[in-house]
Amino acid sequence: MAQAGKHYITYSPMMPSPQNGDCLPCLQRCASGRWKVIALVAIIVIQSVVMYTGYMCGNRKPLSVTPLLSSRQRAAPSPQQDAATSPSKDHAAAVSQKDHAATAKTAAPTAAEVTKADEKSGSEKELKQRFPHFIIIGVKKAGTRALLNYLNMHPDIETASMEVHFFDRDDSYKEGLEYYRKQMPFSYSNQLTGEKSPSYFREPEVPERIHKFNESIKLILIVREPIERCMSNYLQHADGQEDFPSFEASVLLHNGEVNPRSAHIRNSDYNAYIDRWLELFPLNQINVVDGNLLIKSPHVVLKDLQKFLGVRQYIDESFFKYDEEKGFYCFYNRSESLKCLGDSKGRPHPPIKPDLKLKLYNYFKPKNKMFFDKINKTFDWELKVES
Repeated sequence: MAQAGKHYITYSPMMPSPQNGDCLPCLQRCASGRWKVIALVAIIVIQSVVMYTGYMCGNRKPLSVTPLLSSRQRAAPSPQQDAATSPSKDHAAAVSQKDHAATAKTAAPTAAEVTKADEKSGSEKELKQRFPHFIIIGVKKAGTRALLNYLNMHPDIETASMEVHFFDRDDSYKEGLEYYRKQMPFSYSNQLTGEKSPSYFREPEVPERIHKFNESIKLILIVREPIERCMSNYLQHADGQEDFPSFEASVLLHNGEVNPRSAHIRNSDYNAYIDRWLELFPLNQINVVDGNLLIKSPHVVLKDLQKFLGVRQYIDESFFKYDEEKGFYCFYNRSESLKCLGDSKGRPHPPIKPDLKLKLYNYFKPKNKMFFDKINKTFDWELKVES
């Protein structure tokens, strides 16, 4: 009889023990006449069972019921893997593997996930896409592209060539961390990686998302004298459009007052956005750059940023050459060829009526003062307005 719970084959005392291969002669001796056919069938069945189960006559080991598994299936998960992939038995039973993957995909990135993903062994010669160590968070039309190009001259820095917009666009953010990593350039482990997305600064959900991603990340904010930034933003929107409203109509209300809801005005009020960043990040993690100084003396700005990022002082005045026509500095890239910004960068601004300029100056002056107090810096923007 088969013992419950175990797979043994036992024989009755009335049957000869099939030791030393004597099971076949025994049945042949017993088979005669009309039972010969039945005996032969029994022989075939017994031999098939013995061959299939691996049972050898005289060896009464339990039959193996272990399924054939691949080496990957046989490997038992570590406690860390088990905790990461199966939060609980109830959850594993209720949620399919596909649903669980989808849940993990849309989970908000955390600093712990970033650390775990990037703490992989590798030599300095290993090229791979890595999470950013710093982010240029804004602002639009203040010099973010120029600043990114300048930083990329440094051999210890690699930057994403395109604006990533991971933290300010829900469809991208839901793709998860691995998607974000794949937007980064290939770099070595001894290099810093950076990206820039100018709209990060003003979007309300971005500071918290970046903080959850990496609370110790370094942030660079480049701002520009507000009136100049307004005009630059206006020119970009009006470019190529014949019936576009005048600059004055774009920034003033019908009663002649400054329109606080104008996108050009609203995005130049840096004080309106800085608080949400300072609530989550200490000021020593945010380097606020004067965009007007970047235009005049880029090497001065780069010297400070290299110190802020913790890289060697490499970029100096010799990397820049002033373009008289554009009024901007061109720069020597890594191939030692001179590169200038595109045609849309550094284009001349049309003159602003003195009374309109004064009105805008008076509107921004108290806002600039509050902003300067919060960042513990003051920029020389006073001289830009003539009364």
